[in-house]
Amino acid sequence: MPIAVVLLVSSNKTLRKIANMLGEISTYFKGIVEVVVAKTKPTKGDIERLVDHGVRKVIILPIVENLKKNLEISHTENLRVADGKIKIVYANPMIFSSRTSVKNLIIEIEKLLKP
Repeated sequence: MPIAVVLLVSSNKTLRKIANMLGEISTYFKGIVEVVVAKTKPTKGDIERLVDHGVRKVIILPIVENLKKNLEISHTENLRVADGKIKIVYANPMIFSSRTSVKNLIIEIEKLLKP
């Protein structure tokens, strides 16, 4: 099943840091998962574009500097699109700090990919 992982960030500073790591992360998951970074939650239109590319599951991983600012809990939604249903998984937030590395992000994404 083709999967997309959306790394959802809250600040421009974090967005720049994650964007710099994205090449290495995407290379690691090449052919298995499409990894993208965004500052806003994907809209239904964004998800429909992913579906057009064959994606059937979207995992949204919030990356935050402070857990107090992010009170979202993990949950799953099913969204109806033109050619069927797509599963959207909202994961528990990951704390991003100066010590967060590409390896940490890869491990976190791998945890989300396990059935």
